[in-house]
Amino acid sequence: MDKVFKCLGATNHAVGERQKDDFYSTPEYVTDKVCNWLKENIPESLNWKIWEPAAGNGRMINSLKNNGFNVTNYSDIVDRGLPGVEIVDFLKAEKKENIDCIFTNPPYSIATEFAEKALSLLEDEGYYIMLGRIQFLEGKKRGKLFDKHPPKYVLIFRERVDCWKDDIETKTSGALCYAFFIFKKGFKGKPTIDWI
Repeated sequence: MDKVFKCLGATNHAVGERQKDDFYSTPEYVTDKVCNWLKENIPESLNWKIWEPAAGNGRMINSLKNNGFNVTNYSDIVDRGLPGVEIVDFLKAEKKENIDCIFTNPPYSIATEFAEKALSLLEDEGYYIMLGRIQFLEGKKRGKLFDKHPPKYVLIFRERVDCWKDDIETKTSGALCYAFFIFKKGFKGKPTIDWI
C-alpha cells in the first residue's frame, strides 16, 4: 500500500511516524531558492523586518541571513536548541511592532491556521511567505482563506523536495511537490505562478 501512496504523491504518508508538533527541518537550499527569487522580483524584500514563528533548529533563518535578509524575530512553540528563540505558540501570539514579513515552514496540520494568524498580525501590504505542499491549494477550508486572502505568488519547485525529520538529515519522502506561497495582505487579484 505504501508504494501506491508514493506513486500518487499522497501527502499524509511520510516515511515512518509523523514528527512531534509536525516539525520537519527545512534544508537551506530550499530557502535559498526563494531568497534568490525575492531579490530578483521584490528587491525591497531585502529591507523587510522578518519574523520566523516556527524557527525550529534555525535552518530557514540561517539561509535568510546568509542571503542578506533581516530576521528581527524568531520563535517556536518548543525549545529546539536554537539560541535566543522566543518560546510562544504562534496561534496565540500577539502582534509585533515593525514586522514587514512573516516567513516560515508551518506545521502542515495547521498551515491554514498559521496563514490566517499571520495575515491577522500583519499591517496592510505586509507579506506572509510559507513553504507548503502544492496540495495547500485545494480544500474547502483553504478555499475560504483564498477567497479573503489569495496568494499573490505561488512558486513551485521544479524538483521534489525532502524536508528533514531531525538534525541528522533523516529524509522524509521524496514524492512530494512543494511550493512557496507568498501572500501580500490586501492583495485581491489572481495568483502569479512561477517555478524555482
